[in-house]
Amino acid sequence: SGVFAGISGFKDAKQQSLNCVELENQRIYDSAEKLKQKGDFREASKVFAGLGTFKDAKERVVECDTAESERIYQSGKSQMDSKNFVAAQNIFRKLGNYKDSTFLADECHNLELERIYQLGLTANSAGQFTSAKDTFSSLGDYKDAKEQVTNCTCSEICKRARAYGEKGAYLDALDELSSYTDHPMIRSNRELWLGKLRGFKTGDIIEAIFFGCFEGLLASLIGVPIVSLIAGAINVIYYLFNDFVWLIPTSAWTYIVIIPIVILCLFFIFESYPHKVMVHKCRHCGHISRKTKYECPSCSAYPNPTDAIDITELLK
Repeated sequence: SGVFAGISGFKDAKQQSLNCVELENQRIYDSAEKLKQKGDFREASKVFAGLGTFKDAKERVVECDTAESERIYQSGKSQMDSKNFVAAQNIFRKLGNYKDSTFLADECHNLELERIYQLGLTANSAGQFTSAKDTFSSLGDYKDAKEQVTNCTCSEICKRARAYGEKGAYLDALDELSSYTDHPMIRSNRELWLGKLRGFKTGDIIEAIFFGCFEGLLASLIGVPIVSLIAGAINVIYYLFNDFVWLIPTSAWTYIVIIPIVILCLFFIFESYPHKVMVHKCRHCGHISRKTKYECPSCSAYPNPTDAIDITELLK
């Protein structure tokens, strides 16, 4: 075409130049058609676009672009069927308004959120609360994800509390449950370990009466003589200054002995276990027992150092 154009005034050189352009365009057109047949729609579209108004090149560009969009669309559907929802969503987003791509992109987004949500539920059911919490945290406002984060946090706390409680460290278990006090899970677990602590109160009343009376009788060995001396002194003074009449008759002296004993016994009963539940906490493992033991039944520490703790307020 260039050579003929150079001698356009000689014979039919000008026409020959135009014929060559036509033939070249046809060659390019045929190559684009082959690319289209092979499925390389994007490259075919570029080639057809370079042909301008040659034949139906513009219509072919539209056909190739549509075919390429359909190919991408089907690949998105394939990814969606394979549950690769993120990849599918990205594909549909690129397609813009082609067919129902916008709808499918949103659907893939929701399906991916649901997939992650189910992973969180599975992890939670398996006791993997930290992993479940992280999974639900990534979901933002999807469904009840925020509530599930709280549930996982509470499950994690209850799991740690259970580890303490199962070895008898009930106070440590209750310490773990000190947060989220209004959550039903925390409340039920707190009641569980409080119930274990309340179990230590079995027989407290009988024990209190026994030790209260015992300590009251011991105190009476000192208290009764003191009361008797005071009463006797008062009685003598009254006798001397009131015409030799006794203030305390002989029959009342029995009560002078009995009443202090009863009062002392009641006092020590009141001050004993029903009102102050003392437990001993192992400093090594936190195991709770009513009495100091030389060897901890939980961690076998020997000798067993313990802290005496009044848990009365905790049990109310």
